[in-house]
Amino acid sequence: MRDAETLQVGATRELWRQVTRPGPTPSRRHPNARLLSALTGRPPGHLAGALLELRDPSPVWEAFRHNPQIGCRRCDARHPGGPVFRIFPHHRYVCTRHRYWIGSSDINRPGPFLDDFLEIVKAQRRHLRLLRRHG
Repeated sequence: MRDAETLQVGATRELWRQVTRPGPTPSRRHPNARLLSALTGRPPGHLAGALLELRDPSPVWEAFRHNPQIGCRRCDARHPGGPVFRIFPHHRYVCTRHRYWIGSSDINRPGPFLDDFLEIVKAQRRHLRLLRRHG
């Protein structure tokens, strides 16, 4: 059993070396969108939606929360592994697509639907629009 685990770890490391490039130190590597795209067959834009490191321009990491939290139930419904934990920006409290309260990272439970509180959804949309315009 140990040989199979060792082989799997070795294969994972080799795959990681193939789709990344060395960073500032030898132990640190950064994913390469072009290589990862060639391996998966997915366009780099799709991959950048899943891996923030691939976005151009790079994200401002200080703007993100430090604790992962549960996202929107409806956005994550197709995920076979159960709830998806994500790291949201500090200003993301509502899934505007499904009108669902995501909340802050200190509530580790699913939030309510906001069908009765549409002004909250409207305020989140307005806030995101302002951020896109003015940063």
